[in-house]
Amino acid sequence: MRTILKSLKSTVLVFVLFVLTISLVLSLNRSTQRTASSDTIYIPEKTTRLVLNLNEKRPAEPSIKELTSLEFLEIVGTDSDDTKSLATLLAEAETLPRLKTFGLTDFNSTEIPLELWTLKNSLNIEHLRLNSNGLQETPKEIFGFRNLRILDLSNNKIQTISAAETKLPFLKEVYLSHNELTEIPLDFLKNTSVSVLDLSSNKINNLPIQVSELASLRKLNLSDNQIPYLPDQVGKLDLEELNLRFNPLK
Repeated sequence: MRTILKSLKSTVLVFVLFVLTISLVLSLNRSTQRTASSDTIYIPEKTTRLVLNLNEKRPAEPSIKELTSLEFLEIVGTDSDDTKSLATLLAEAETLPRLKTFGLTDFNSTEIPLELWTLKNSLNIEHLRLNSNGLQETPKEIFGFRNLRILDLSNNKIQTISAAETKLPFLKEVYLSHNELTEIPLDFLKNTSVSVLDLSSNKINNLPIQVSELASLRKLNLSDNQIPYLPDQVGKLDLEELNLRFNPLK
C-alpha cells in the first residue's frame, strides 16, 4: 500500500510539472506573438492630453475619435509631408467634444491642410498651436476660431499677417517670435483683446504711434529686432513688462 501511494504521488508530481511546463510555453508563445505584432499604439480611453508623431505609422487603438475625454491634441510632423494621414487624423479630431487645445507643429509645408479649417468643433478651440512650420503668412481661416484665446505662430517664416476679417474678442495671447515680420501687425491686433504679445526675433524696424491703441496690452516682447527708437505714445500703455533687448536704440 505504501509503495502504491508513493508511486501515485510521483505520477501526480510529474503530471503537475508537465501542466506547468505547457502553461509556461503557451504564455511565452503568446508574449512573443504580442511583441512581434506590436504594430498598434494603445491609448488609455480617459486620456486628456495626446501628442502624436505623424511619422509613427502604427494605428492607434482606440481611434482618436473615441477618445472623448481628450482636451489637448498635438500632431507633430517632424518634416513630414504625409497629407493623407494628416487629413485622416483631422477628420477624427473634429468629433472630439472636449478638445480645447489643438496643434500642428513641425510640418514641412507653407500651407496648413484645408481639413483644419473645416473642423466642426472649431468654436470649442481656445488654444491654437501652429508653431514651427513653414508658414509665410497667417491663414485668414484663423478667424473661424471665434473663441480663440491663445494663438501660437512662432518659429515660422511669416512676413505678413492678414488683417482681421472678423473680431476675435477673446484672443489674449499672441506668439509670433522667430518669424520675418518687418512691422507690428496692428490691423490684425486691433480687433482682439490681446494682453500678451511676443514679437521677439523678427525684423521689425519701426514702432508706430498706433501701438498705444492696444489698450489691453500688458506684456510686450520686442527683443532682438531692429527698432531704433521708442515713440512717446508707448508711455500711454499700461504695460507690466516691456522687453527691448538687442535693438539698436538710440
